Amino acid sequence: MAADTRHAAHQFLEDLFLLGPAPVGAGRLLGLCLAFAAGTLTLLLAASAGAADLDSDGWEPADGDCCDTAASCPGVSPALVNPGALEIVGNGVDDDCDVATSDVTAPSTCSASSDFSVLPTQLAEAMDICQATSAAPPLASRTWGLIDAAFLLADGSTPNAFVLSDMTNKQAAVLDGYGSNVSPQNGATMAGLSSGTMRDIFDPGFVAPHPGTDHGSIGSVPAAYLAANGGSMPSNAGCSGVCPSGAGANDSVNLRLTLRVPTNANGIRYRHRFFSADFGGVCSAFNDSHLALIDSNAPGIPADGNIALDTIGNPLNLNSTTWEVCTATGCHTCPSGTADLAGTGLSTTTGGGTTWLNAAARVVPGETITLDLMVFDAGDNSIDTNVLLDDFTWKLAQCGDGLTDPGETCDDGNVTGGDGCSASCSVEAAVPSLSFGGLVLLVALFAVIGVYQGAPAGIRRHSSPQV
Repeated sequence: MAADTRHAAHQFLEDLFLLGPAPVGAGRLLGLCLAFAAGTLTLLLAASAGAADLDSDGWEPADGDCCDTAASCPGVSPALVNPGALEIVGNGVDDDCDVATSDVTAPSTCSASSDFSVLPTQLAEAMDICQATSAAPPLASRTWGLIDAAFLLADGSTPNAFVLSDMTNKQAAVLDGYGSNVSPQNGATMAGLSSGTMRDIFDPGFVAPHPGTDHGSIGSVPAAYLAANGGSMPSNAGCSGVCPSGAGANDSVNLRLTLRVPTNANGIRYRHRFFSADFGGVCSAFNDSHLALIDSNAPGIPADGNIALDTIGNPLNLNSTTWEVCTATGCHTCPSGTADLAGTGLSTTTGGGTTWLNAAARVVPGETITLDLMVFDAGDNSIDTNVLLDDFTWKLAQCGDGLTDPGETCDDGNVTGGDGCSASCSVEAAVPSLSFGGLVLLVALFAVIGVYQGAPAGIRRHSSPQV
């Protein structure tokens, strides 16, 4: 058997390197390569008989992985197809290995109407986070989605019963609009959080945001956020120059979302708007704020964890925000005017806001993240500040996005091969460079081969190496 194997190997090499009786034609060379590849694949499959999780995505076929090898789902990386993946509408692949999930129709939203006595999960649904999962399910049912939603204080501590009741019934709401002109960005509703009472003039239980609602809650800004900003709230990024930073996080409401990321996603994005009845108090110690603090293992997360920023990257607080919806005063040009304040209860002289903004961050496919979405008063418990939240989406992992995702060995931000990372995001073999001496040896080698091919057939047979 060993001799036969050596002979077969020699025959293959003899043909491949033109050592046989005649040069190998292109068709035969292609056939030899295909045969060799098929044989190699057969050996690999035989060697891995009984092996599990061939794509190293954490799921075996026995756990519901419907695509463990490339042959099972042509055109897509097997590592991106498993029960933990997000179904991509229209790609013709059963991404989440669940035939019950439509590949043709996008899932519908899950929040239909306004509500003013809400659970944290209702706010998640109003933001379009509709799929729920659990913290430690069996692998076969380990899907992405909302693991938990909770009301906390700004510093992450648990509110007492009185404060929790105010969060549920006053400070948080599911809204089908805000005032006369501000509408949800996706679906019928959006989430609202307030340091006072989250209502507009058309809603039951409306309380004017100026002077606002005093809930009597005294608290602290998250310690890690302060530490990352030199021990105080950012306050000098706006056009007003040096301003007081303010202190404390009073009448805070913090919606903490705990989410498992789909295995084929590497980012999040949602939309938000910041409003305050205290625009007239800009550049004071009453530096009311909205923070969105993400906890993820992904690279590129801001040092302070905050992804709630305005159009030029400033934090969303009274002293730093670029105000757009307001009456022009001082250095604030207010390019969007006051139309979006109509019906909100915010004064056109002391109230202000932003337009819809995008908040985004990288995440690691399959990891569990937390997102703390909060608003609070600084320096006092009056004159309210609100934030609207909507249209949460996952950013899908794909070749060329600059992130090395499951199934990729590189990603240099493009889908062009020949630069060390191929068009399919796999590391390309380095092209060896030749010194002058090496080039001379290569030319000499080709010369010898040319002479050898021109020799009589008998000489070439006699000269063939024996195995």
